[in-house]
Amino acid sequence: MSGGGAVQINSNGLYVSRDLDFVSPAPLKEIATVVKALGFEPASGRHFVHPTCPWKDRQALDQAIAVARAHPIDLDAVRRWSQAEGQDVAFDEFARNCEQT
Repeated sequence: MSGGGAVQINSNGLYVSRDLDFVSPAPLKEIATVVKALGFEPASGRHFVHPTCPWKDRQALDQAIAVARAHPIDLDAVRRWSQAEGQDVAFDEFARNCEQT
């Protein structure tokens, strides 16, 4: 299980998944060919976005907050990862929301 389904379990139901995440043994090149044919465009790495979708991965941030509220986390490790991903602003929001528990 991956994505929101796993978050739903690990957040003790604080987050309810409303999408599907797929895991595939196919190489990224093959996956890219298929999702591009559906109108998706490469975003970064293995991630794709559709130009008509306004969502900018807010759901992932909400999921991370739900899991962090339900389980102990290494906030310094999350900070380092966020910085490496260029997501300093998202980390700041994540850290603020984790403190509001």
